[in-house]
Amino acid sequence: MNSSEQAGCGRPADTCPTSSSLTEHTQDRQYDWRPDGCRRSRRRGAALVEFVIVVPLILLTLIVVLELGRAVMVKQILTNGARDGARKAILPGATTAGVTSVVTNYFDNTTIAAANRVVAIRDGNGNDVNVENLAPKEPVHVFVSVPFDEVSFGLGIWLGGGTLSAQVVMRKEQ
Repeated sequence: MNSSEQAGCGRPADTCPTSSSLTEHTQDRQYDWRPDGCRRSRRRGAALVEFVIVVPLILLTLIVVLELGRAVMVKQILTNGARDGARKAILPGATTAGVTSVVTNYFDNTTIAAANRVVAIRDGNGNDVNVENLAPKEPVHVFVSVPFDEVSFGLGIWLGGGTLSAQVVMRKEQ
């Protein structure tokens, strides 16, 4: 073979190691030499092992980020629903059933279809009240909560019964 011919490994033939240099290389480095004189790493499986370790961690991180994003989104929807209910509650002639209906309708038009959501109208002391019995300029607290496991993508059960809630306070108009 002259120098322009290719060895079996794709290198020029004059750059392939001789049999005497193969022995030196195999003692110094962690390589196997193929019969055609090209080397092959003994660490071929290391990339696979690293892949098997890293990919589940990346997937777990992605799922956690999605769940936290969902929690923030649900919290914002709860706040908006409570705000709509509080706007209805401060108007003259508002009823408790009307406020609850506004909040429930708001949730039905969003992605929160939880069966165990709570809508409560409270006074400044945290006691449940009827909107009809509140005096003008008295604060109206509209409290909304939902169990996270009912609105999560599936990992909410790991939170051990966590609840997302929101509360909006407005003063009743005259």
